[in-house]
Amino acid sequence: MLLSTKFSRFSKSLRFATNNQCLDKFTNAKSNSYLSQASLHTLRKEFEKLRFSDLNFNEYRPGKSVNQICCLKYSTEEIPPLPPPLPKSDVFGAMGGLKYEAVALDTDEKKEEERLKTLGGRVPRKLKPSPGQYADMMKAYMDKGDFESAEKIILECRKNYDKPTPYMFTLIIRGLAMQGNVKGCYKYFAQMKAAKHKIKGNVYTSLFNACANSPNSDKALIYLEKIKDYMMNQKEPMNHAHYNALVKAYGQHDEYEKALKLFQQMMDKKMKIGISTLNSLMFAANSNKESGLKHVLHVWQLMRKLRVPPDIFTYNLILRAIRDTNFGSDCSVSQLLLPSEECPAIITDDNRPDLLLYPPVISSLPLKNIHKKATNQLLLDAPTSESTDSEPSESTDSMFSEKSVQILPPTLANLDLDAILKQNKLILFGGVEGFLQKMKNDRITPNVKTVTYLIELVPDSVAAEDAIIKYARSEKLQLDIDFYNMLIKKRALRGATKDAKKVLDDIHRADLRPNIVTYGVMALACNSTSQSKDLLAAMKATGHTINKYVADTLFQSAFYQRDFSFTLQLMEIVRRERVRLEETTYEKLDTFQQKMSGLLKMKHPCAQKEGFKVGFATFNLRYKTWLQDMGRKVVTERESVAK
Repeated sequence: MLLSTKFSRFSKSLRFATNNQCLDKFTNAKSNSYLSQASLHTLRKEFEKLRFSDLNFNEYRPGKSVNQICCLKYSTEEIPPLPPPLPKSDVFGAMGGLKYEAVALDTDEKKEEERLKTLGGRVPRKLKPSPGQYADMMKAYMDKGDFESAEKIILECRKNYDKPTPYMFTLIIRGLAMQGNVKGCYKYFAQMKAAKHKIKGNVYTSLFNACANSPNSDKALIYLEKIKDYMMNQKEPMNHAHYNALVKAYGQHDEYEKALKLFQQMMDKKMKIGISTLNSLMFAANSNKESGLKHVLHVWQLMRKLRVPPDIFTYNLILRAIRDTNFGSDCSVSQLLLPSEECPAIITDDNRPDLLLYPPVISSLPLKNIHKKATNQLLLDAPTSESTDSEPSESTDSMFSEKSVQILPPTLANLDLDAILKQNKLILFGGVEGFLQKMKNDRITPNVKTVTYLIELVPDSVAAEDAIIKYARSEKLQLDIDFYNMLIKKRALRGATKDAKKVLDDIHRADLRPNIVTYGVMALACNSTSQSKDLLAAMKATGHTINKYVADTLFQSAFYQRDFSFTLQLMEIVRRERVRLEETTYEKLDTFQQKMSGLLKMKHPCAQKEGFKVGFATFNLRYKTWLQDMGRKVVTERESVAK
């Protein structure tokens, strides 16, 4: 049997096969004369179907082998080319010569086109993480502090055509809130609103905490008002956690009045007041330098009234307020007390006054030269609504009502509290011993920050300072380099340079390394050129470079000694180390030049010495080019003023 096949446009080889029975049948049929011509014609047609291209049945002779008949033949005919494509005018829809203009896709069409392009690239459900696994990966990254990778998990979730769950948004908002990233938190908060997720109360708490931890106060307060307004529009009730976070946020950004107003709302709703809320109020009160100490004492007395136990942060905030703030110019002892029926003050002449006790103890002060306020400036009776502090507010008056303030004797009521505070910081609060005893009664162990505050507040004497160090060692506190730096600064400012240098021995015994702040405060104790040079040599030996604060202090020491040689040496060191000096330092140099020039004009005895004249002339020649090398922009203005 002969088979012929063609694939596509190319001619293939013909494969021939022979059926012996069929061929013998045809041979016998042709030799038999009894078959009709019709039968022979039928047999011939059957063989023609087998497509023997060159086989002539009439010339077939019996005796030829079948193999000679069966052969392979290849078609040599050329395949005709494809017809040309139809013209554009023949395409359906282009009748009459009409043409369509290309129109740009809109946003929805582009999104649909992108979706269709990536439709075939979707990851199967079995190969993708589940929502719980996404959340676990985010937790693992946030535990390591890698919040950027945690945010990428949400992007990966969307690339896999999965929708981030509300729990994932809650996790990332809480993590960014710990960093104070208000903008990032609000971005995911907006995405939750766009996805129409139900926003729970803990999300608002995280947003408020983000505002509290933000270093940018202006931006944080703007976002804080936005979130509060959204909660009011959604009629979302504020719970205890929301109020605490809001008080903390306003307290961190020096908004004491707003924090106190929220605290009033908590009191009106009879919410439980915790120590964190009161500490936030104290922190906000510390921002008011003029009358912050009065507000801190009000919060402290309220804490005692509510029987909320303080913690170490409370005592540290009180010490900070004593160090940095005042009572106020118009503050009297009566204004520091709560209403008398709730917290009556104990008036005595035997014990030391202590405003931190409950009730507070008031007595005559063993201080000299305390300026008394004029009697006509004080209201010995109950103060009216017009008598307020330097920053009056309705919230303060309503919280600490003074309608029934206890009337004190004139000898106590007209004391100048700020003058007392300036002379002795801790005498109104029981002294160092009384303060530490209160901490012991509250079962609170002081930390390094506590003793650092105390070393600043104790009287300027080595004995008092040594007592603090002895107490810290008895409590087994590991004093750090900041404590010793503060001690050096305090002794150097009061002129006890020898005692200040002795602190370096304590630093070495404590196995601590001096830092750049140590050298900055040690520069305050340099009274001679040799000491300043020794300080610079010590800095070089320990690998520290001079900064603008050390340079400013050493310049002042050189100006005081009128040492032109060391001044020029210091100028060269500053230029070589590329120190960016403050403008105040340049102004001190200008003032020094003008004063030395004035001494020459006045023919001062010290200016008549040859060393002074040579040194000042050298300084003038170098000073102008040095200012240009330092890149000061007001050189011409300075010269015009000098002329």
